[in-house]
Amino acid sequence: MKPYFPFSTSLLVTVLLIRASSLDAATVYTYTPSSGSWGTAANWNTESYPDDTDDSNVTIGSGKNVAINDGSFSAGYIFVGSSGILTASGSGNGLTIGATVNASGNSMVLSGNGGILNVSDNAFVQGFGRLLIGDTTTPGSVTHPTLEITNATVSFSSIQFAGGNANVQGQIVLNGGAELTLANFTSGAAHGGSLVFNGDSLGFGSLSIGTLEAGKVVNLLINPGSYTGLGSFTLIDATSWSGSFSSIVFNGSEYTFGTDVVIGEQTWNIDRSGNDLILNVIPEPAVGWLLGISTVVLLGRWGRRSA
Repeated sequence: MKPYFPFSTSLLVTVLLIRASSLDAATVYTYTPSSGSWGTAANWNTESYPDDTDDSNVTIGSGKNVAINDGSFSAGYIFVGSSGILTASGSGNGLTIGATVNASGNSMVLSGNGGILNVSDNAFVQGFGRLLIGDTTTPGSVTHPTLEITNATVSFSSIQFAGGNANVQGQIVLNGGAELTLANFTSGAAHGGSLVFNGDSLGFGSLSIGTLEAGKVVNLLINPGSYTGLGSFTLIDATSWSGSFSSIVFNGSEYTFGTDVVIGEQTWNIDRSGNDLILNVIPEPAVGWLLGISTVVLLGRWGRRSA
């Protein structure tokens, strides 16, 4: 006959259950100072910094300014509160964000009242879930929540704009050298948001997306910015395209795809090519004509000298 130890067995089961539940619970990390680096352990309530995609629920609260400039880190889910700013900058620095901690499948939420994610200077952010820009609870006139990328790479499974009123409209700002990769924009009970391309010395950024449903973006804005060169840029590289933007603005004015706009000595043209959106910057016609004449004259002189 086997010995029977009811108390010991039940105690062992209780211990195992407690251990299992503690393993399932995500560690909640809250950033405590007004500003500083992600990788400084003393800046977090836990006295250790988040670096685990399976076990870290991160909150960057109202007005906090956190810099990822000292390494490559991981998180399971990140919430950036009102007027909070999360910045990743510098080669080799960045974030990998899971989607296992937050039940909604979000990797990150940028609050409707001005939560910002800035990625620049060869840094990276990779999110395996959705980026939610805005929220459904922020009332009144607010600063737009924003994802801004400059000469860096960002990817999420999808992006969704969300807002409780017309004042809460998210923005995705792509500056020169920006690369944003998505599967699609997801639907939401929102007023939508704006997709902004700004030119600079690096040219223009690009969006690579599986399914582009332009109606879920709402507004497309393209600004020459400080770009002064010539060239052709694929602003949107999509495998499929449906619907149309509610508003298309180029250089501050309403724009129709395929229209030539002359600015100084440049002619700008933005048009769809299949499922892609292409921007072309060419010499202003008069300048192009003069360049052609100059070339002919120079060739003529060269021919006479060689005769």
